[in-house]
Amino acid sequence: MSTLPCAADNLAMTEYDAEALFDQAINLAYETFDDPTDGHITGVYAWLVWCAQRGAQADCVTVH
Repeated sequence: MSTLPCAADNLAMTEYDAEALFDQAINLAYETFDDPTDGHITGVYAWLVWCAQRGAQADCVTVH
């Protein structure tokens, strides 16, 4: 039984994909926050990875 909350139907993420998502996370963090910290960037990156693993398109990120 899988320990994931839902079955992964997608292929594993390549290093290129991970780097592209990290670059996107940096851009989103700098567009959203005046002075983003590493925590902001890694939080946005975690959300983008979560969406990519489930095949969802993240058009926006809501940060609380």
